[in-house]
Parts: sequence; C-alpha cells; structure tokens
Amino acid sequence: MESDVSILEKEIEVSQLMCKEISNKDSDIAKPESSDSNLAASYPVDVVLSDMYAPFVRDSGFSSATTNNPYLRMANTTGLALKDHVMSMDLCDAALITAVDLLKKNGSLVMKFFSGEDDVILEKRLNAVFREVKRFKPKACRLESKECYFVCLGKRTYDVDKVELFSML
Repeated sequence: MESDVSILEKEIEVSQLMCKEISNKDSDIAKPESSDSNLAASYPVDVVLSDMYAPFVRDSGFSSATTNNPYLRMANTTGLALKDHVMSMDLCDAALITAVDLLKKNGSLVMKFFSGEDDVILEKRLNAVFREVKRFKPKACRLESKECYFVCLGKRTYDVDKVELFSML
C-alpha cells in the first residue's frame, strides 16, 4: 500500500509537518533577527549543483549505506526525446526539492535538464524560489542537443511552501 503513495504526496506531508514545526518555533521567538539565525541553522547549504545521471552498477567493493536509493530516481538517456525530457523534469523537481529543503537564503542552484514543453513550468517554479533564473546552453553542446542548464541565484526566503510551489502550472 505504501508503494501506491506518490513521491509528491510524501513531500506534501513532510512540507506540512515542517511548516507546523517552523510556525511553532516562530511563535516562541520575540525578535525577528533571531528568527533568521534559527532558520539559517536548519538550511546549511550555499549551493546545490545537479547534473544527475545513473551511477555505474557496482559489482564489488563497499556498499552505500544511504537512506535513499539513487536507482529509483536517476535515469540515463534513452534517445527518445519525450521520455528523456519527462525523466529530466522529474530529476529537476528532485533537485528543486533538495534546494528548497537545504539551501540557505540567497543560495544558488545549478541544474542540467533536457529541454521540452514542460521546462517552462519548471522555470516558473524556479522564478518563484529564486531572484534570478538564467537558461544556459554551453557552447560545447551540439546545436541539436536538448541539454541545457538553469542557473538560479539568490534564494528568496528560507521556508518555501512546496505544496504551493508544485501546484503551479
């Protein structure tokens, strides 16, 4: 039954719990200056760089003891433009969630994506979180390549409502 619950629903639940926790903390704080310093401790990262791909399968050596399995989310390109774009948007949403959860105020995010029709929605979400969002295609990329990057500078605020953010269309 737990496998039927989508990742977005889990993120919504976590976001709601975090919002309640932050609002409870804020009600105990009298000074606005101390509010920022308390929130800064909860958001320890200055930059998130996301150039995600599926790692090589390891058949020997030490194992990973992480709490998440990268094979459930990361994907190699298939050569099918639409499928690659959709998988890329999923990876970018994961990077955005990571940035929202960990990035300090005024922090930055750089992410690779494969362009397509849904990247406009992603760009809208990024603009809601960051002051400046630039689309960048390196000169090293072939002209026919769909590979592109978003460079996002200046996270607007510490706490971002992920439910509202991912409800944007």
